[in-house]
Amino acid sequence: MNALERFKQGLKELTPIQQLHSKIVGHIGCMLGLAIAMIIMSTRGLFYFQVFLFFLIWLQGVEAIGAYQRWQTAIEFQQNIELQIITQKVEGNK
Repeated sequence: MNALERFKQGLKELTPIQQLHSKIVGHIGCMLGLAIAMIIMSTRGLFYFQVFLFFLIWLQGVEAIGAYQRWQTAIEFQQNIELQIITQKVEGNK
């Protein structure tokens, strides 16, 4: 199996919780990169470009918060399902 096929197979096996976690990490990484770019632009005197970068950081932050909330909800949902399965097994053994 070549690398591309393994990559495709790995993507198919990702759970929604893993996808949301990687999305959060990506947003945070993007925000850090944009903050570094904003600092570099300020040292070079490109202040007008900082406004654009600020709003990009703002949008990434809002998306990261939304993804985090979806991630927390997905984890709670999975825990509730697991609890129901355990409860059904215990009640079935009585």
